[in-house]
Amino acid sequence: MAQNNPENQSEVYTRCYYDHKVKSPLLVYDAVDGHVIDTLYNSAGNEAWLRLTILESDYGWFKIKELTITPPSKSKEDYKDYWVKSENFIVFVDHKIDLNSLDVAYLYDLPSTQANRIHKLDQFQKVMVTEVTENWSRVRFEVDTNEIEGWLHLKHQISNPLTVLSKFK
Repeated sequence: MAQNNPENQSEVYTRCYYDHKVKSPLLVYDAVDGHVIDTLYNSAGNEAWLRLTILESDYGWFKIKELTITPPSKSKEDYKDYWVKSENFIVFVDHKIDLNSLDVAYLYDLPSTQANRIHKLDQFQKVMVTEVTENWSRVRFEVDTNEIEGWLHLKHQISNPLTVLSKFK
């Protein structure tokens, strides 16, 4: 979910995790198209994962604010301000229904709730994050044979795979 920066309450960051199904390692770079500084592999087991907090995105790249490795092997600060390719990063969609309101997750054609709604999302739907801006993530997924892409607000994102893991085993 969205993370507030304690230093500046107006800053919000996207958290996502590296897809467990991906067999290729996550390469960490010193700059966009730079040198590889580390190679991280998905660990076996349902409680092992790589979670990333994105500082910014830049044409197919994510700048890392924080990288959490579970089980831990390095400090998350070891990767701050490094880069990874924006491939294979997942979030799940969350929306809550209560008695007073219906908070449904929609994809929009632009990063704004005033933009056109292009798709209503199912709760706990798995989507790929391809870009971030402020408190929005550009995501994509497939429905049947159609690829759908649009902007998802951070309030509808779950970045912790343990929260929804049982639905996707």
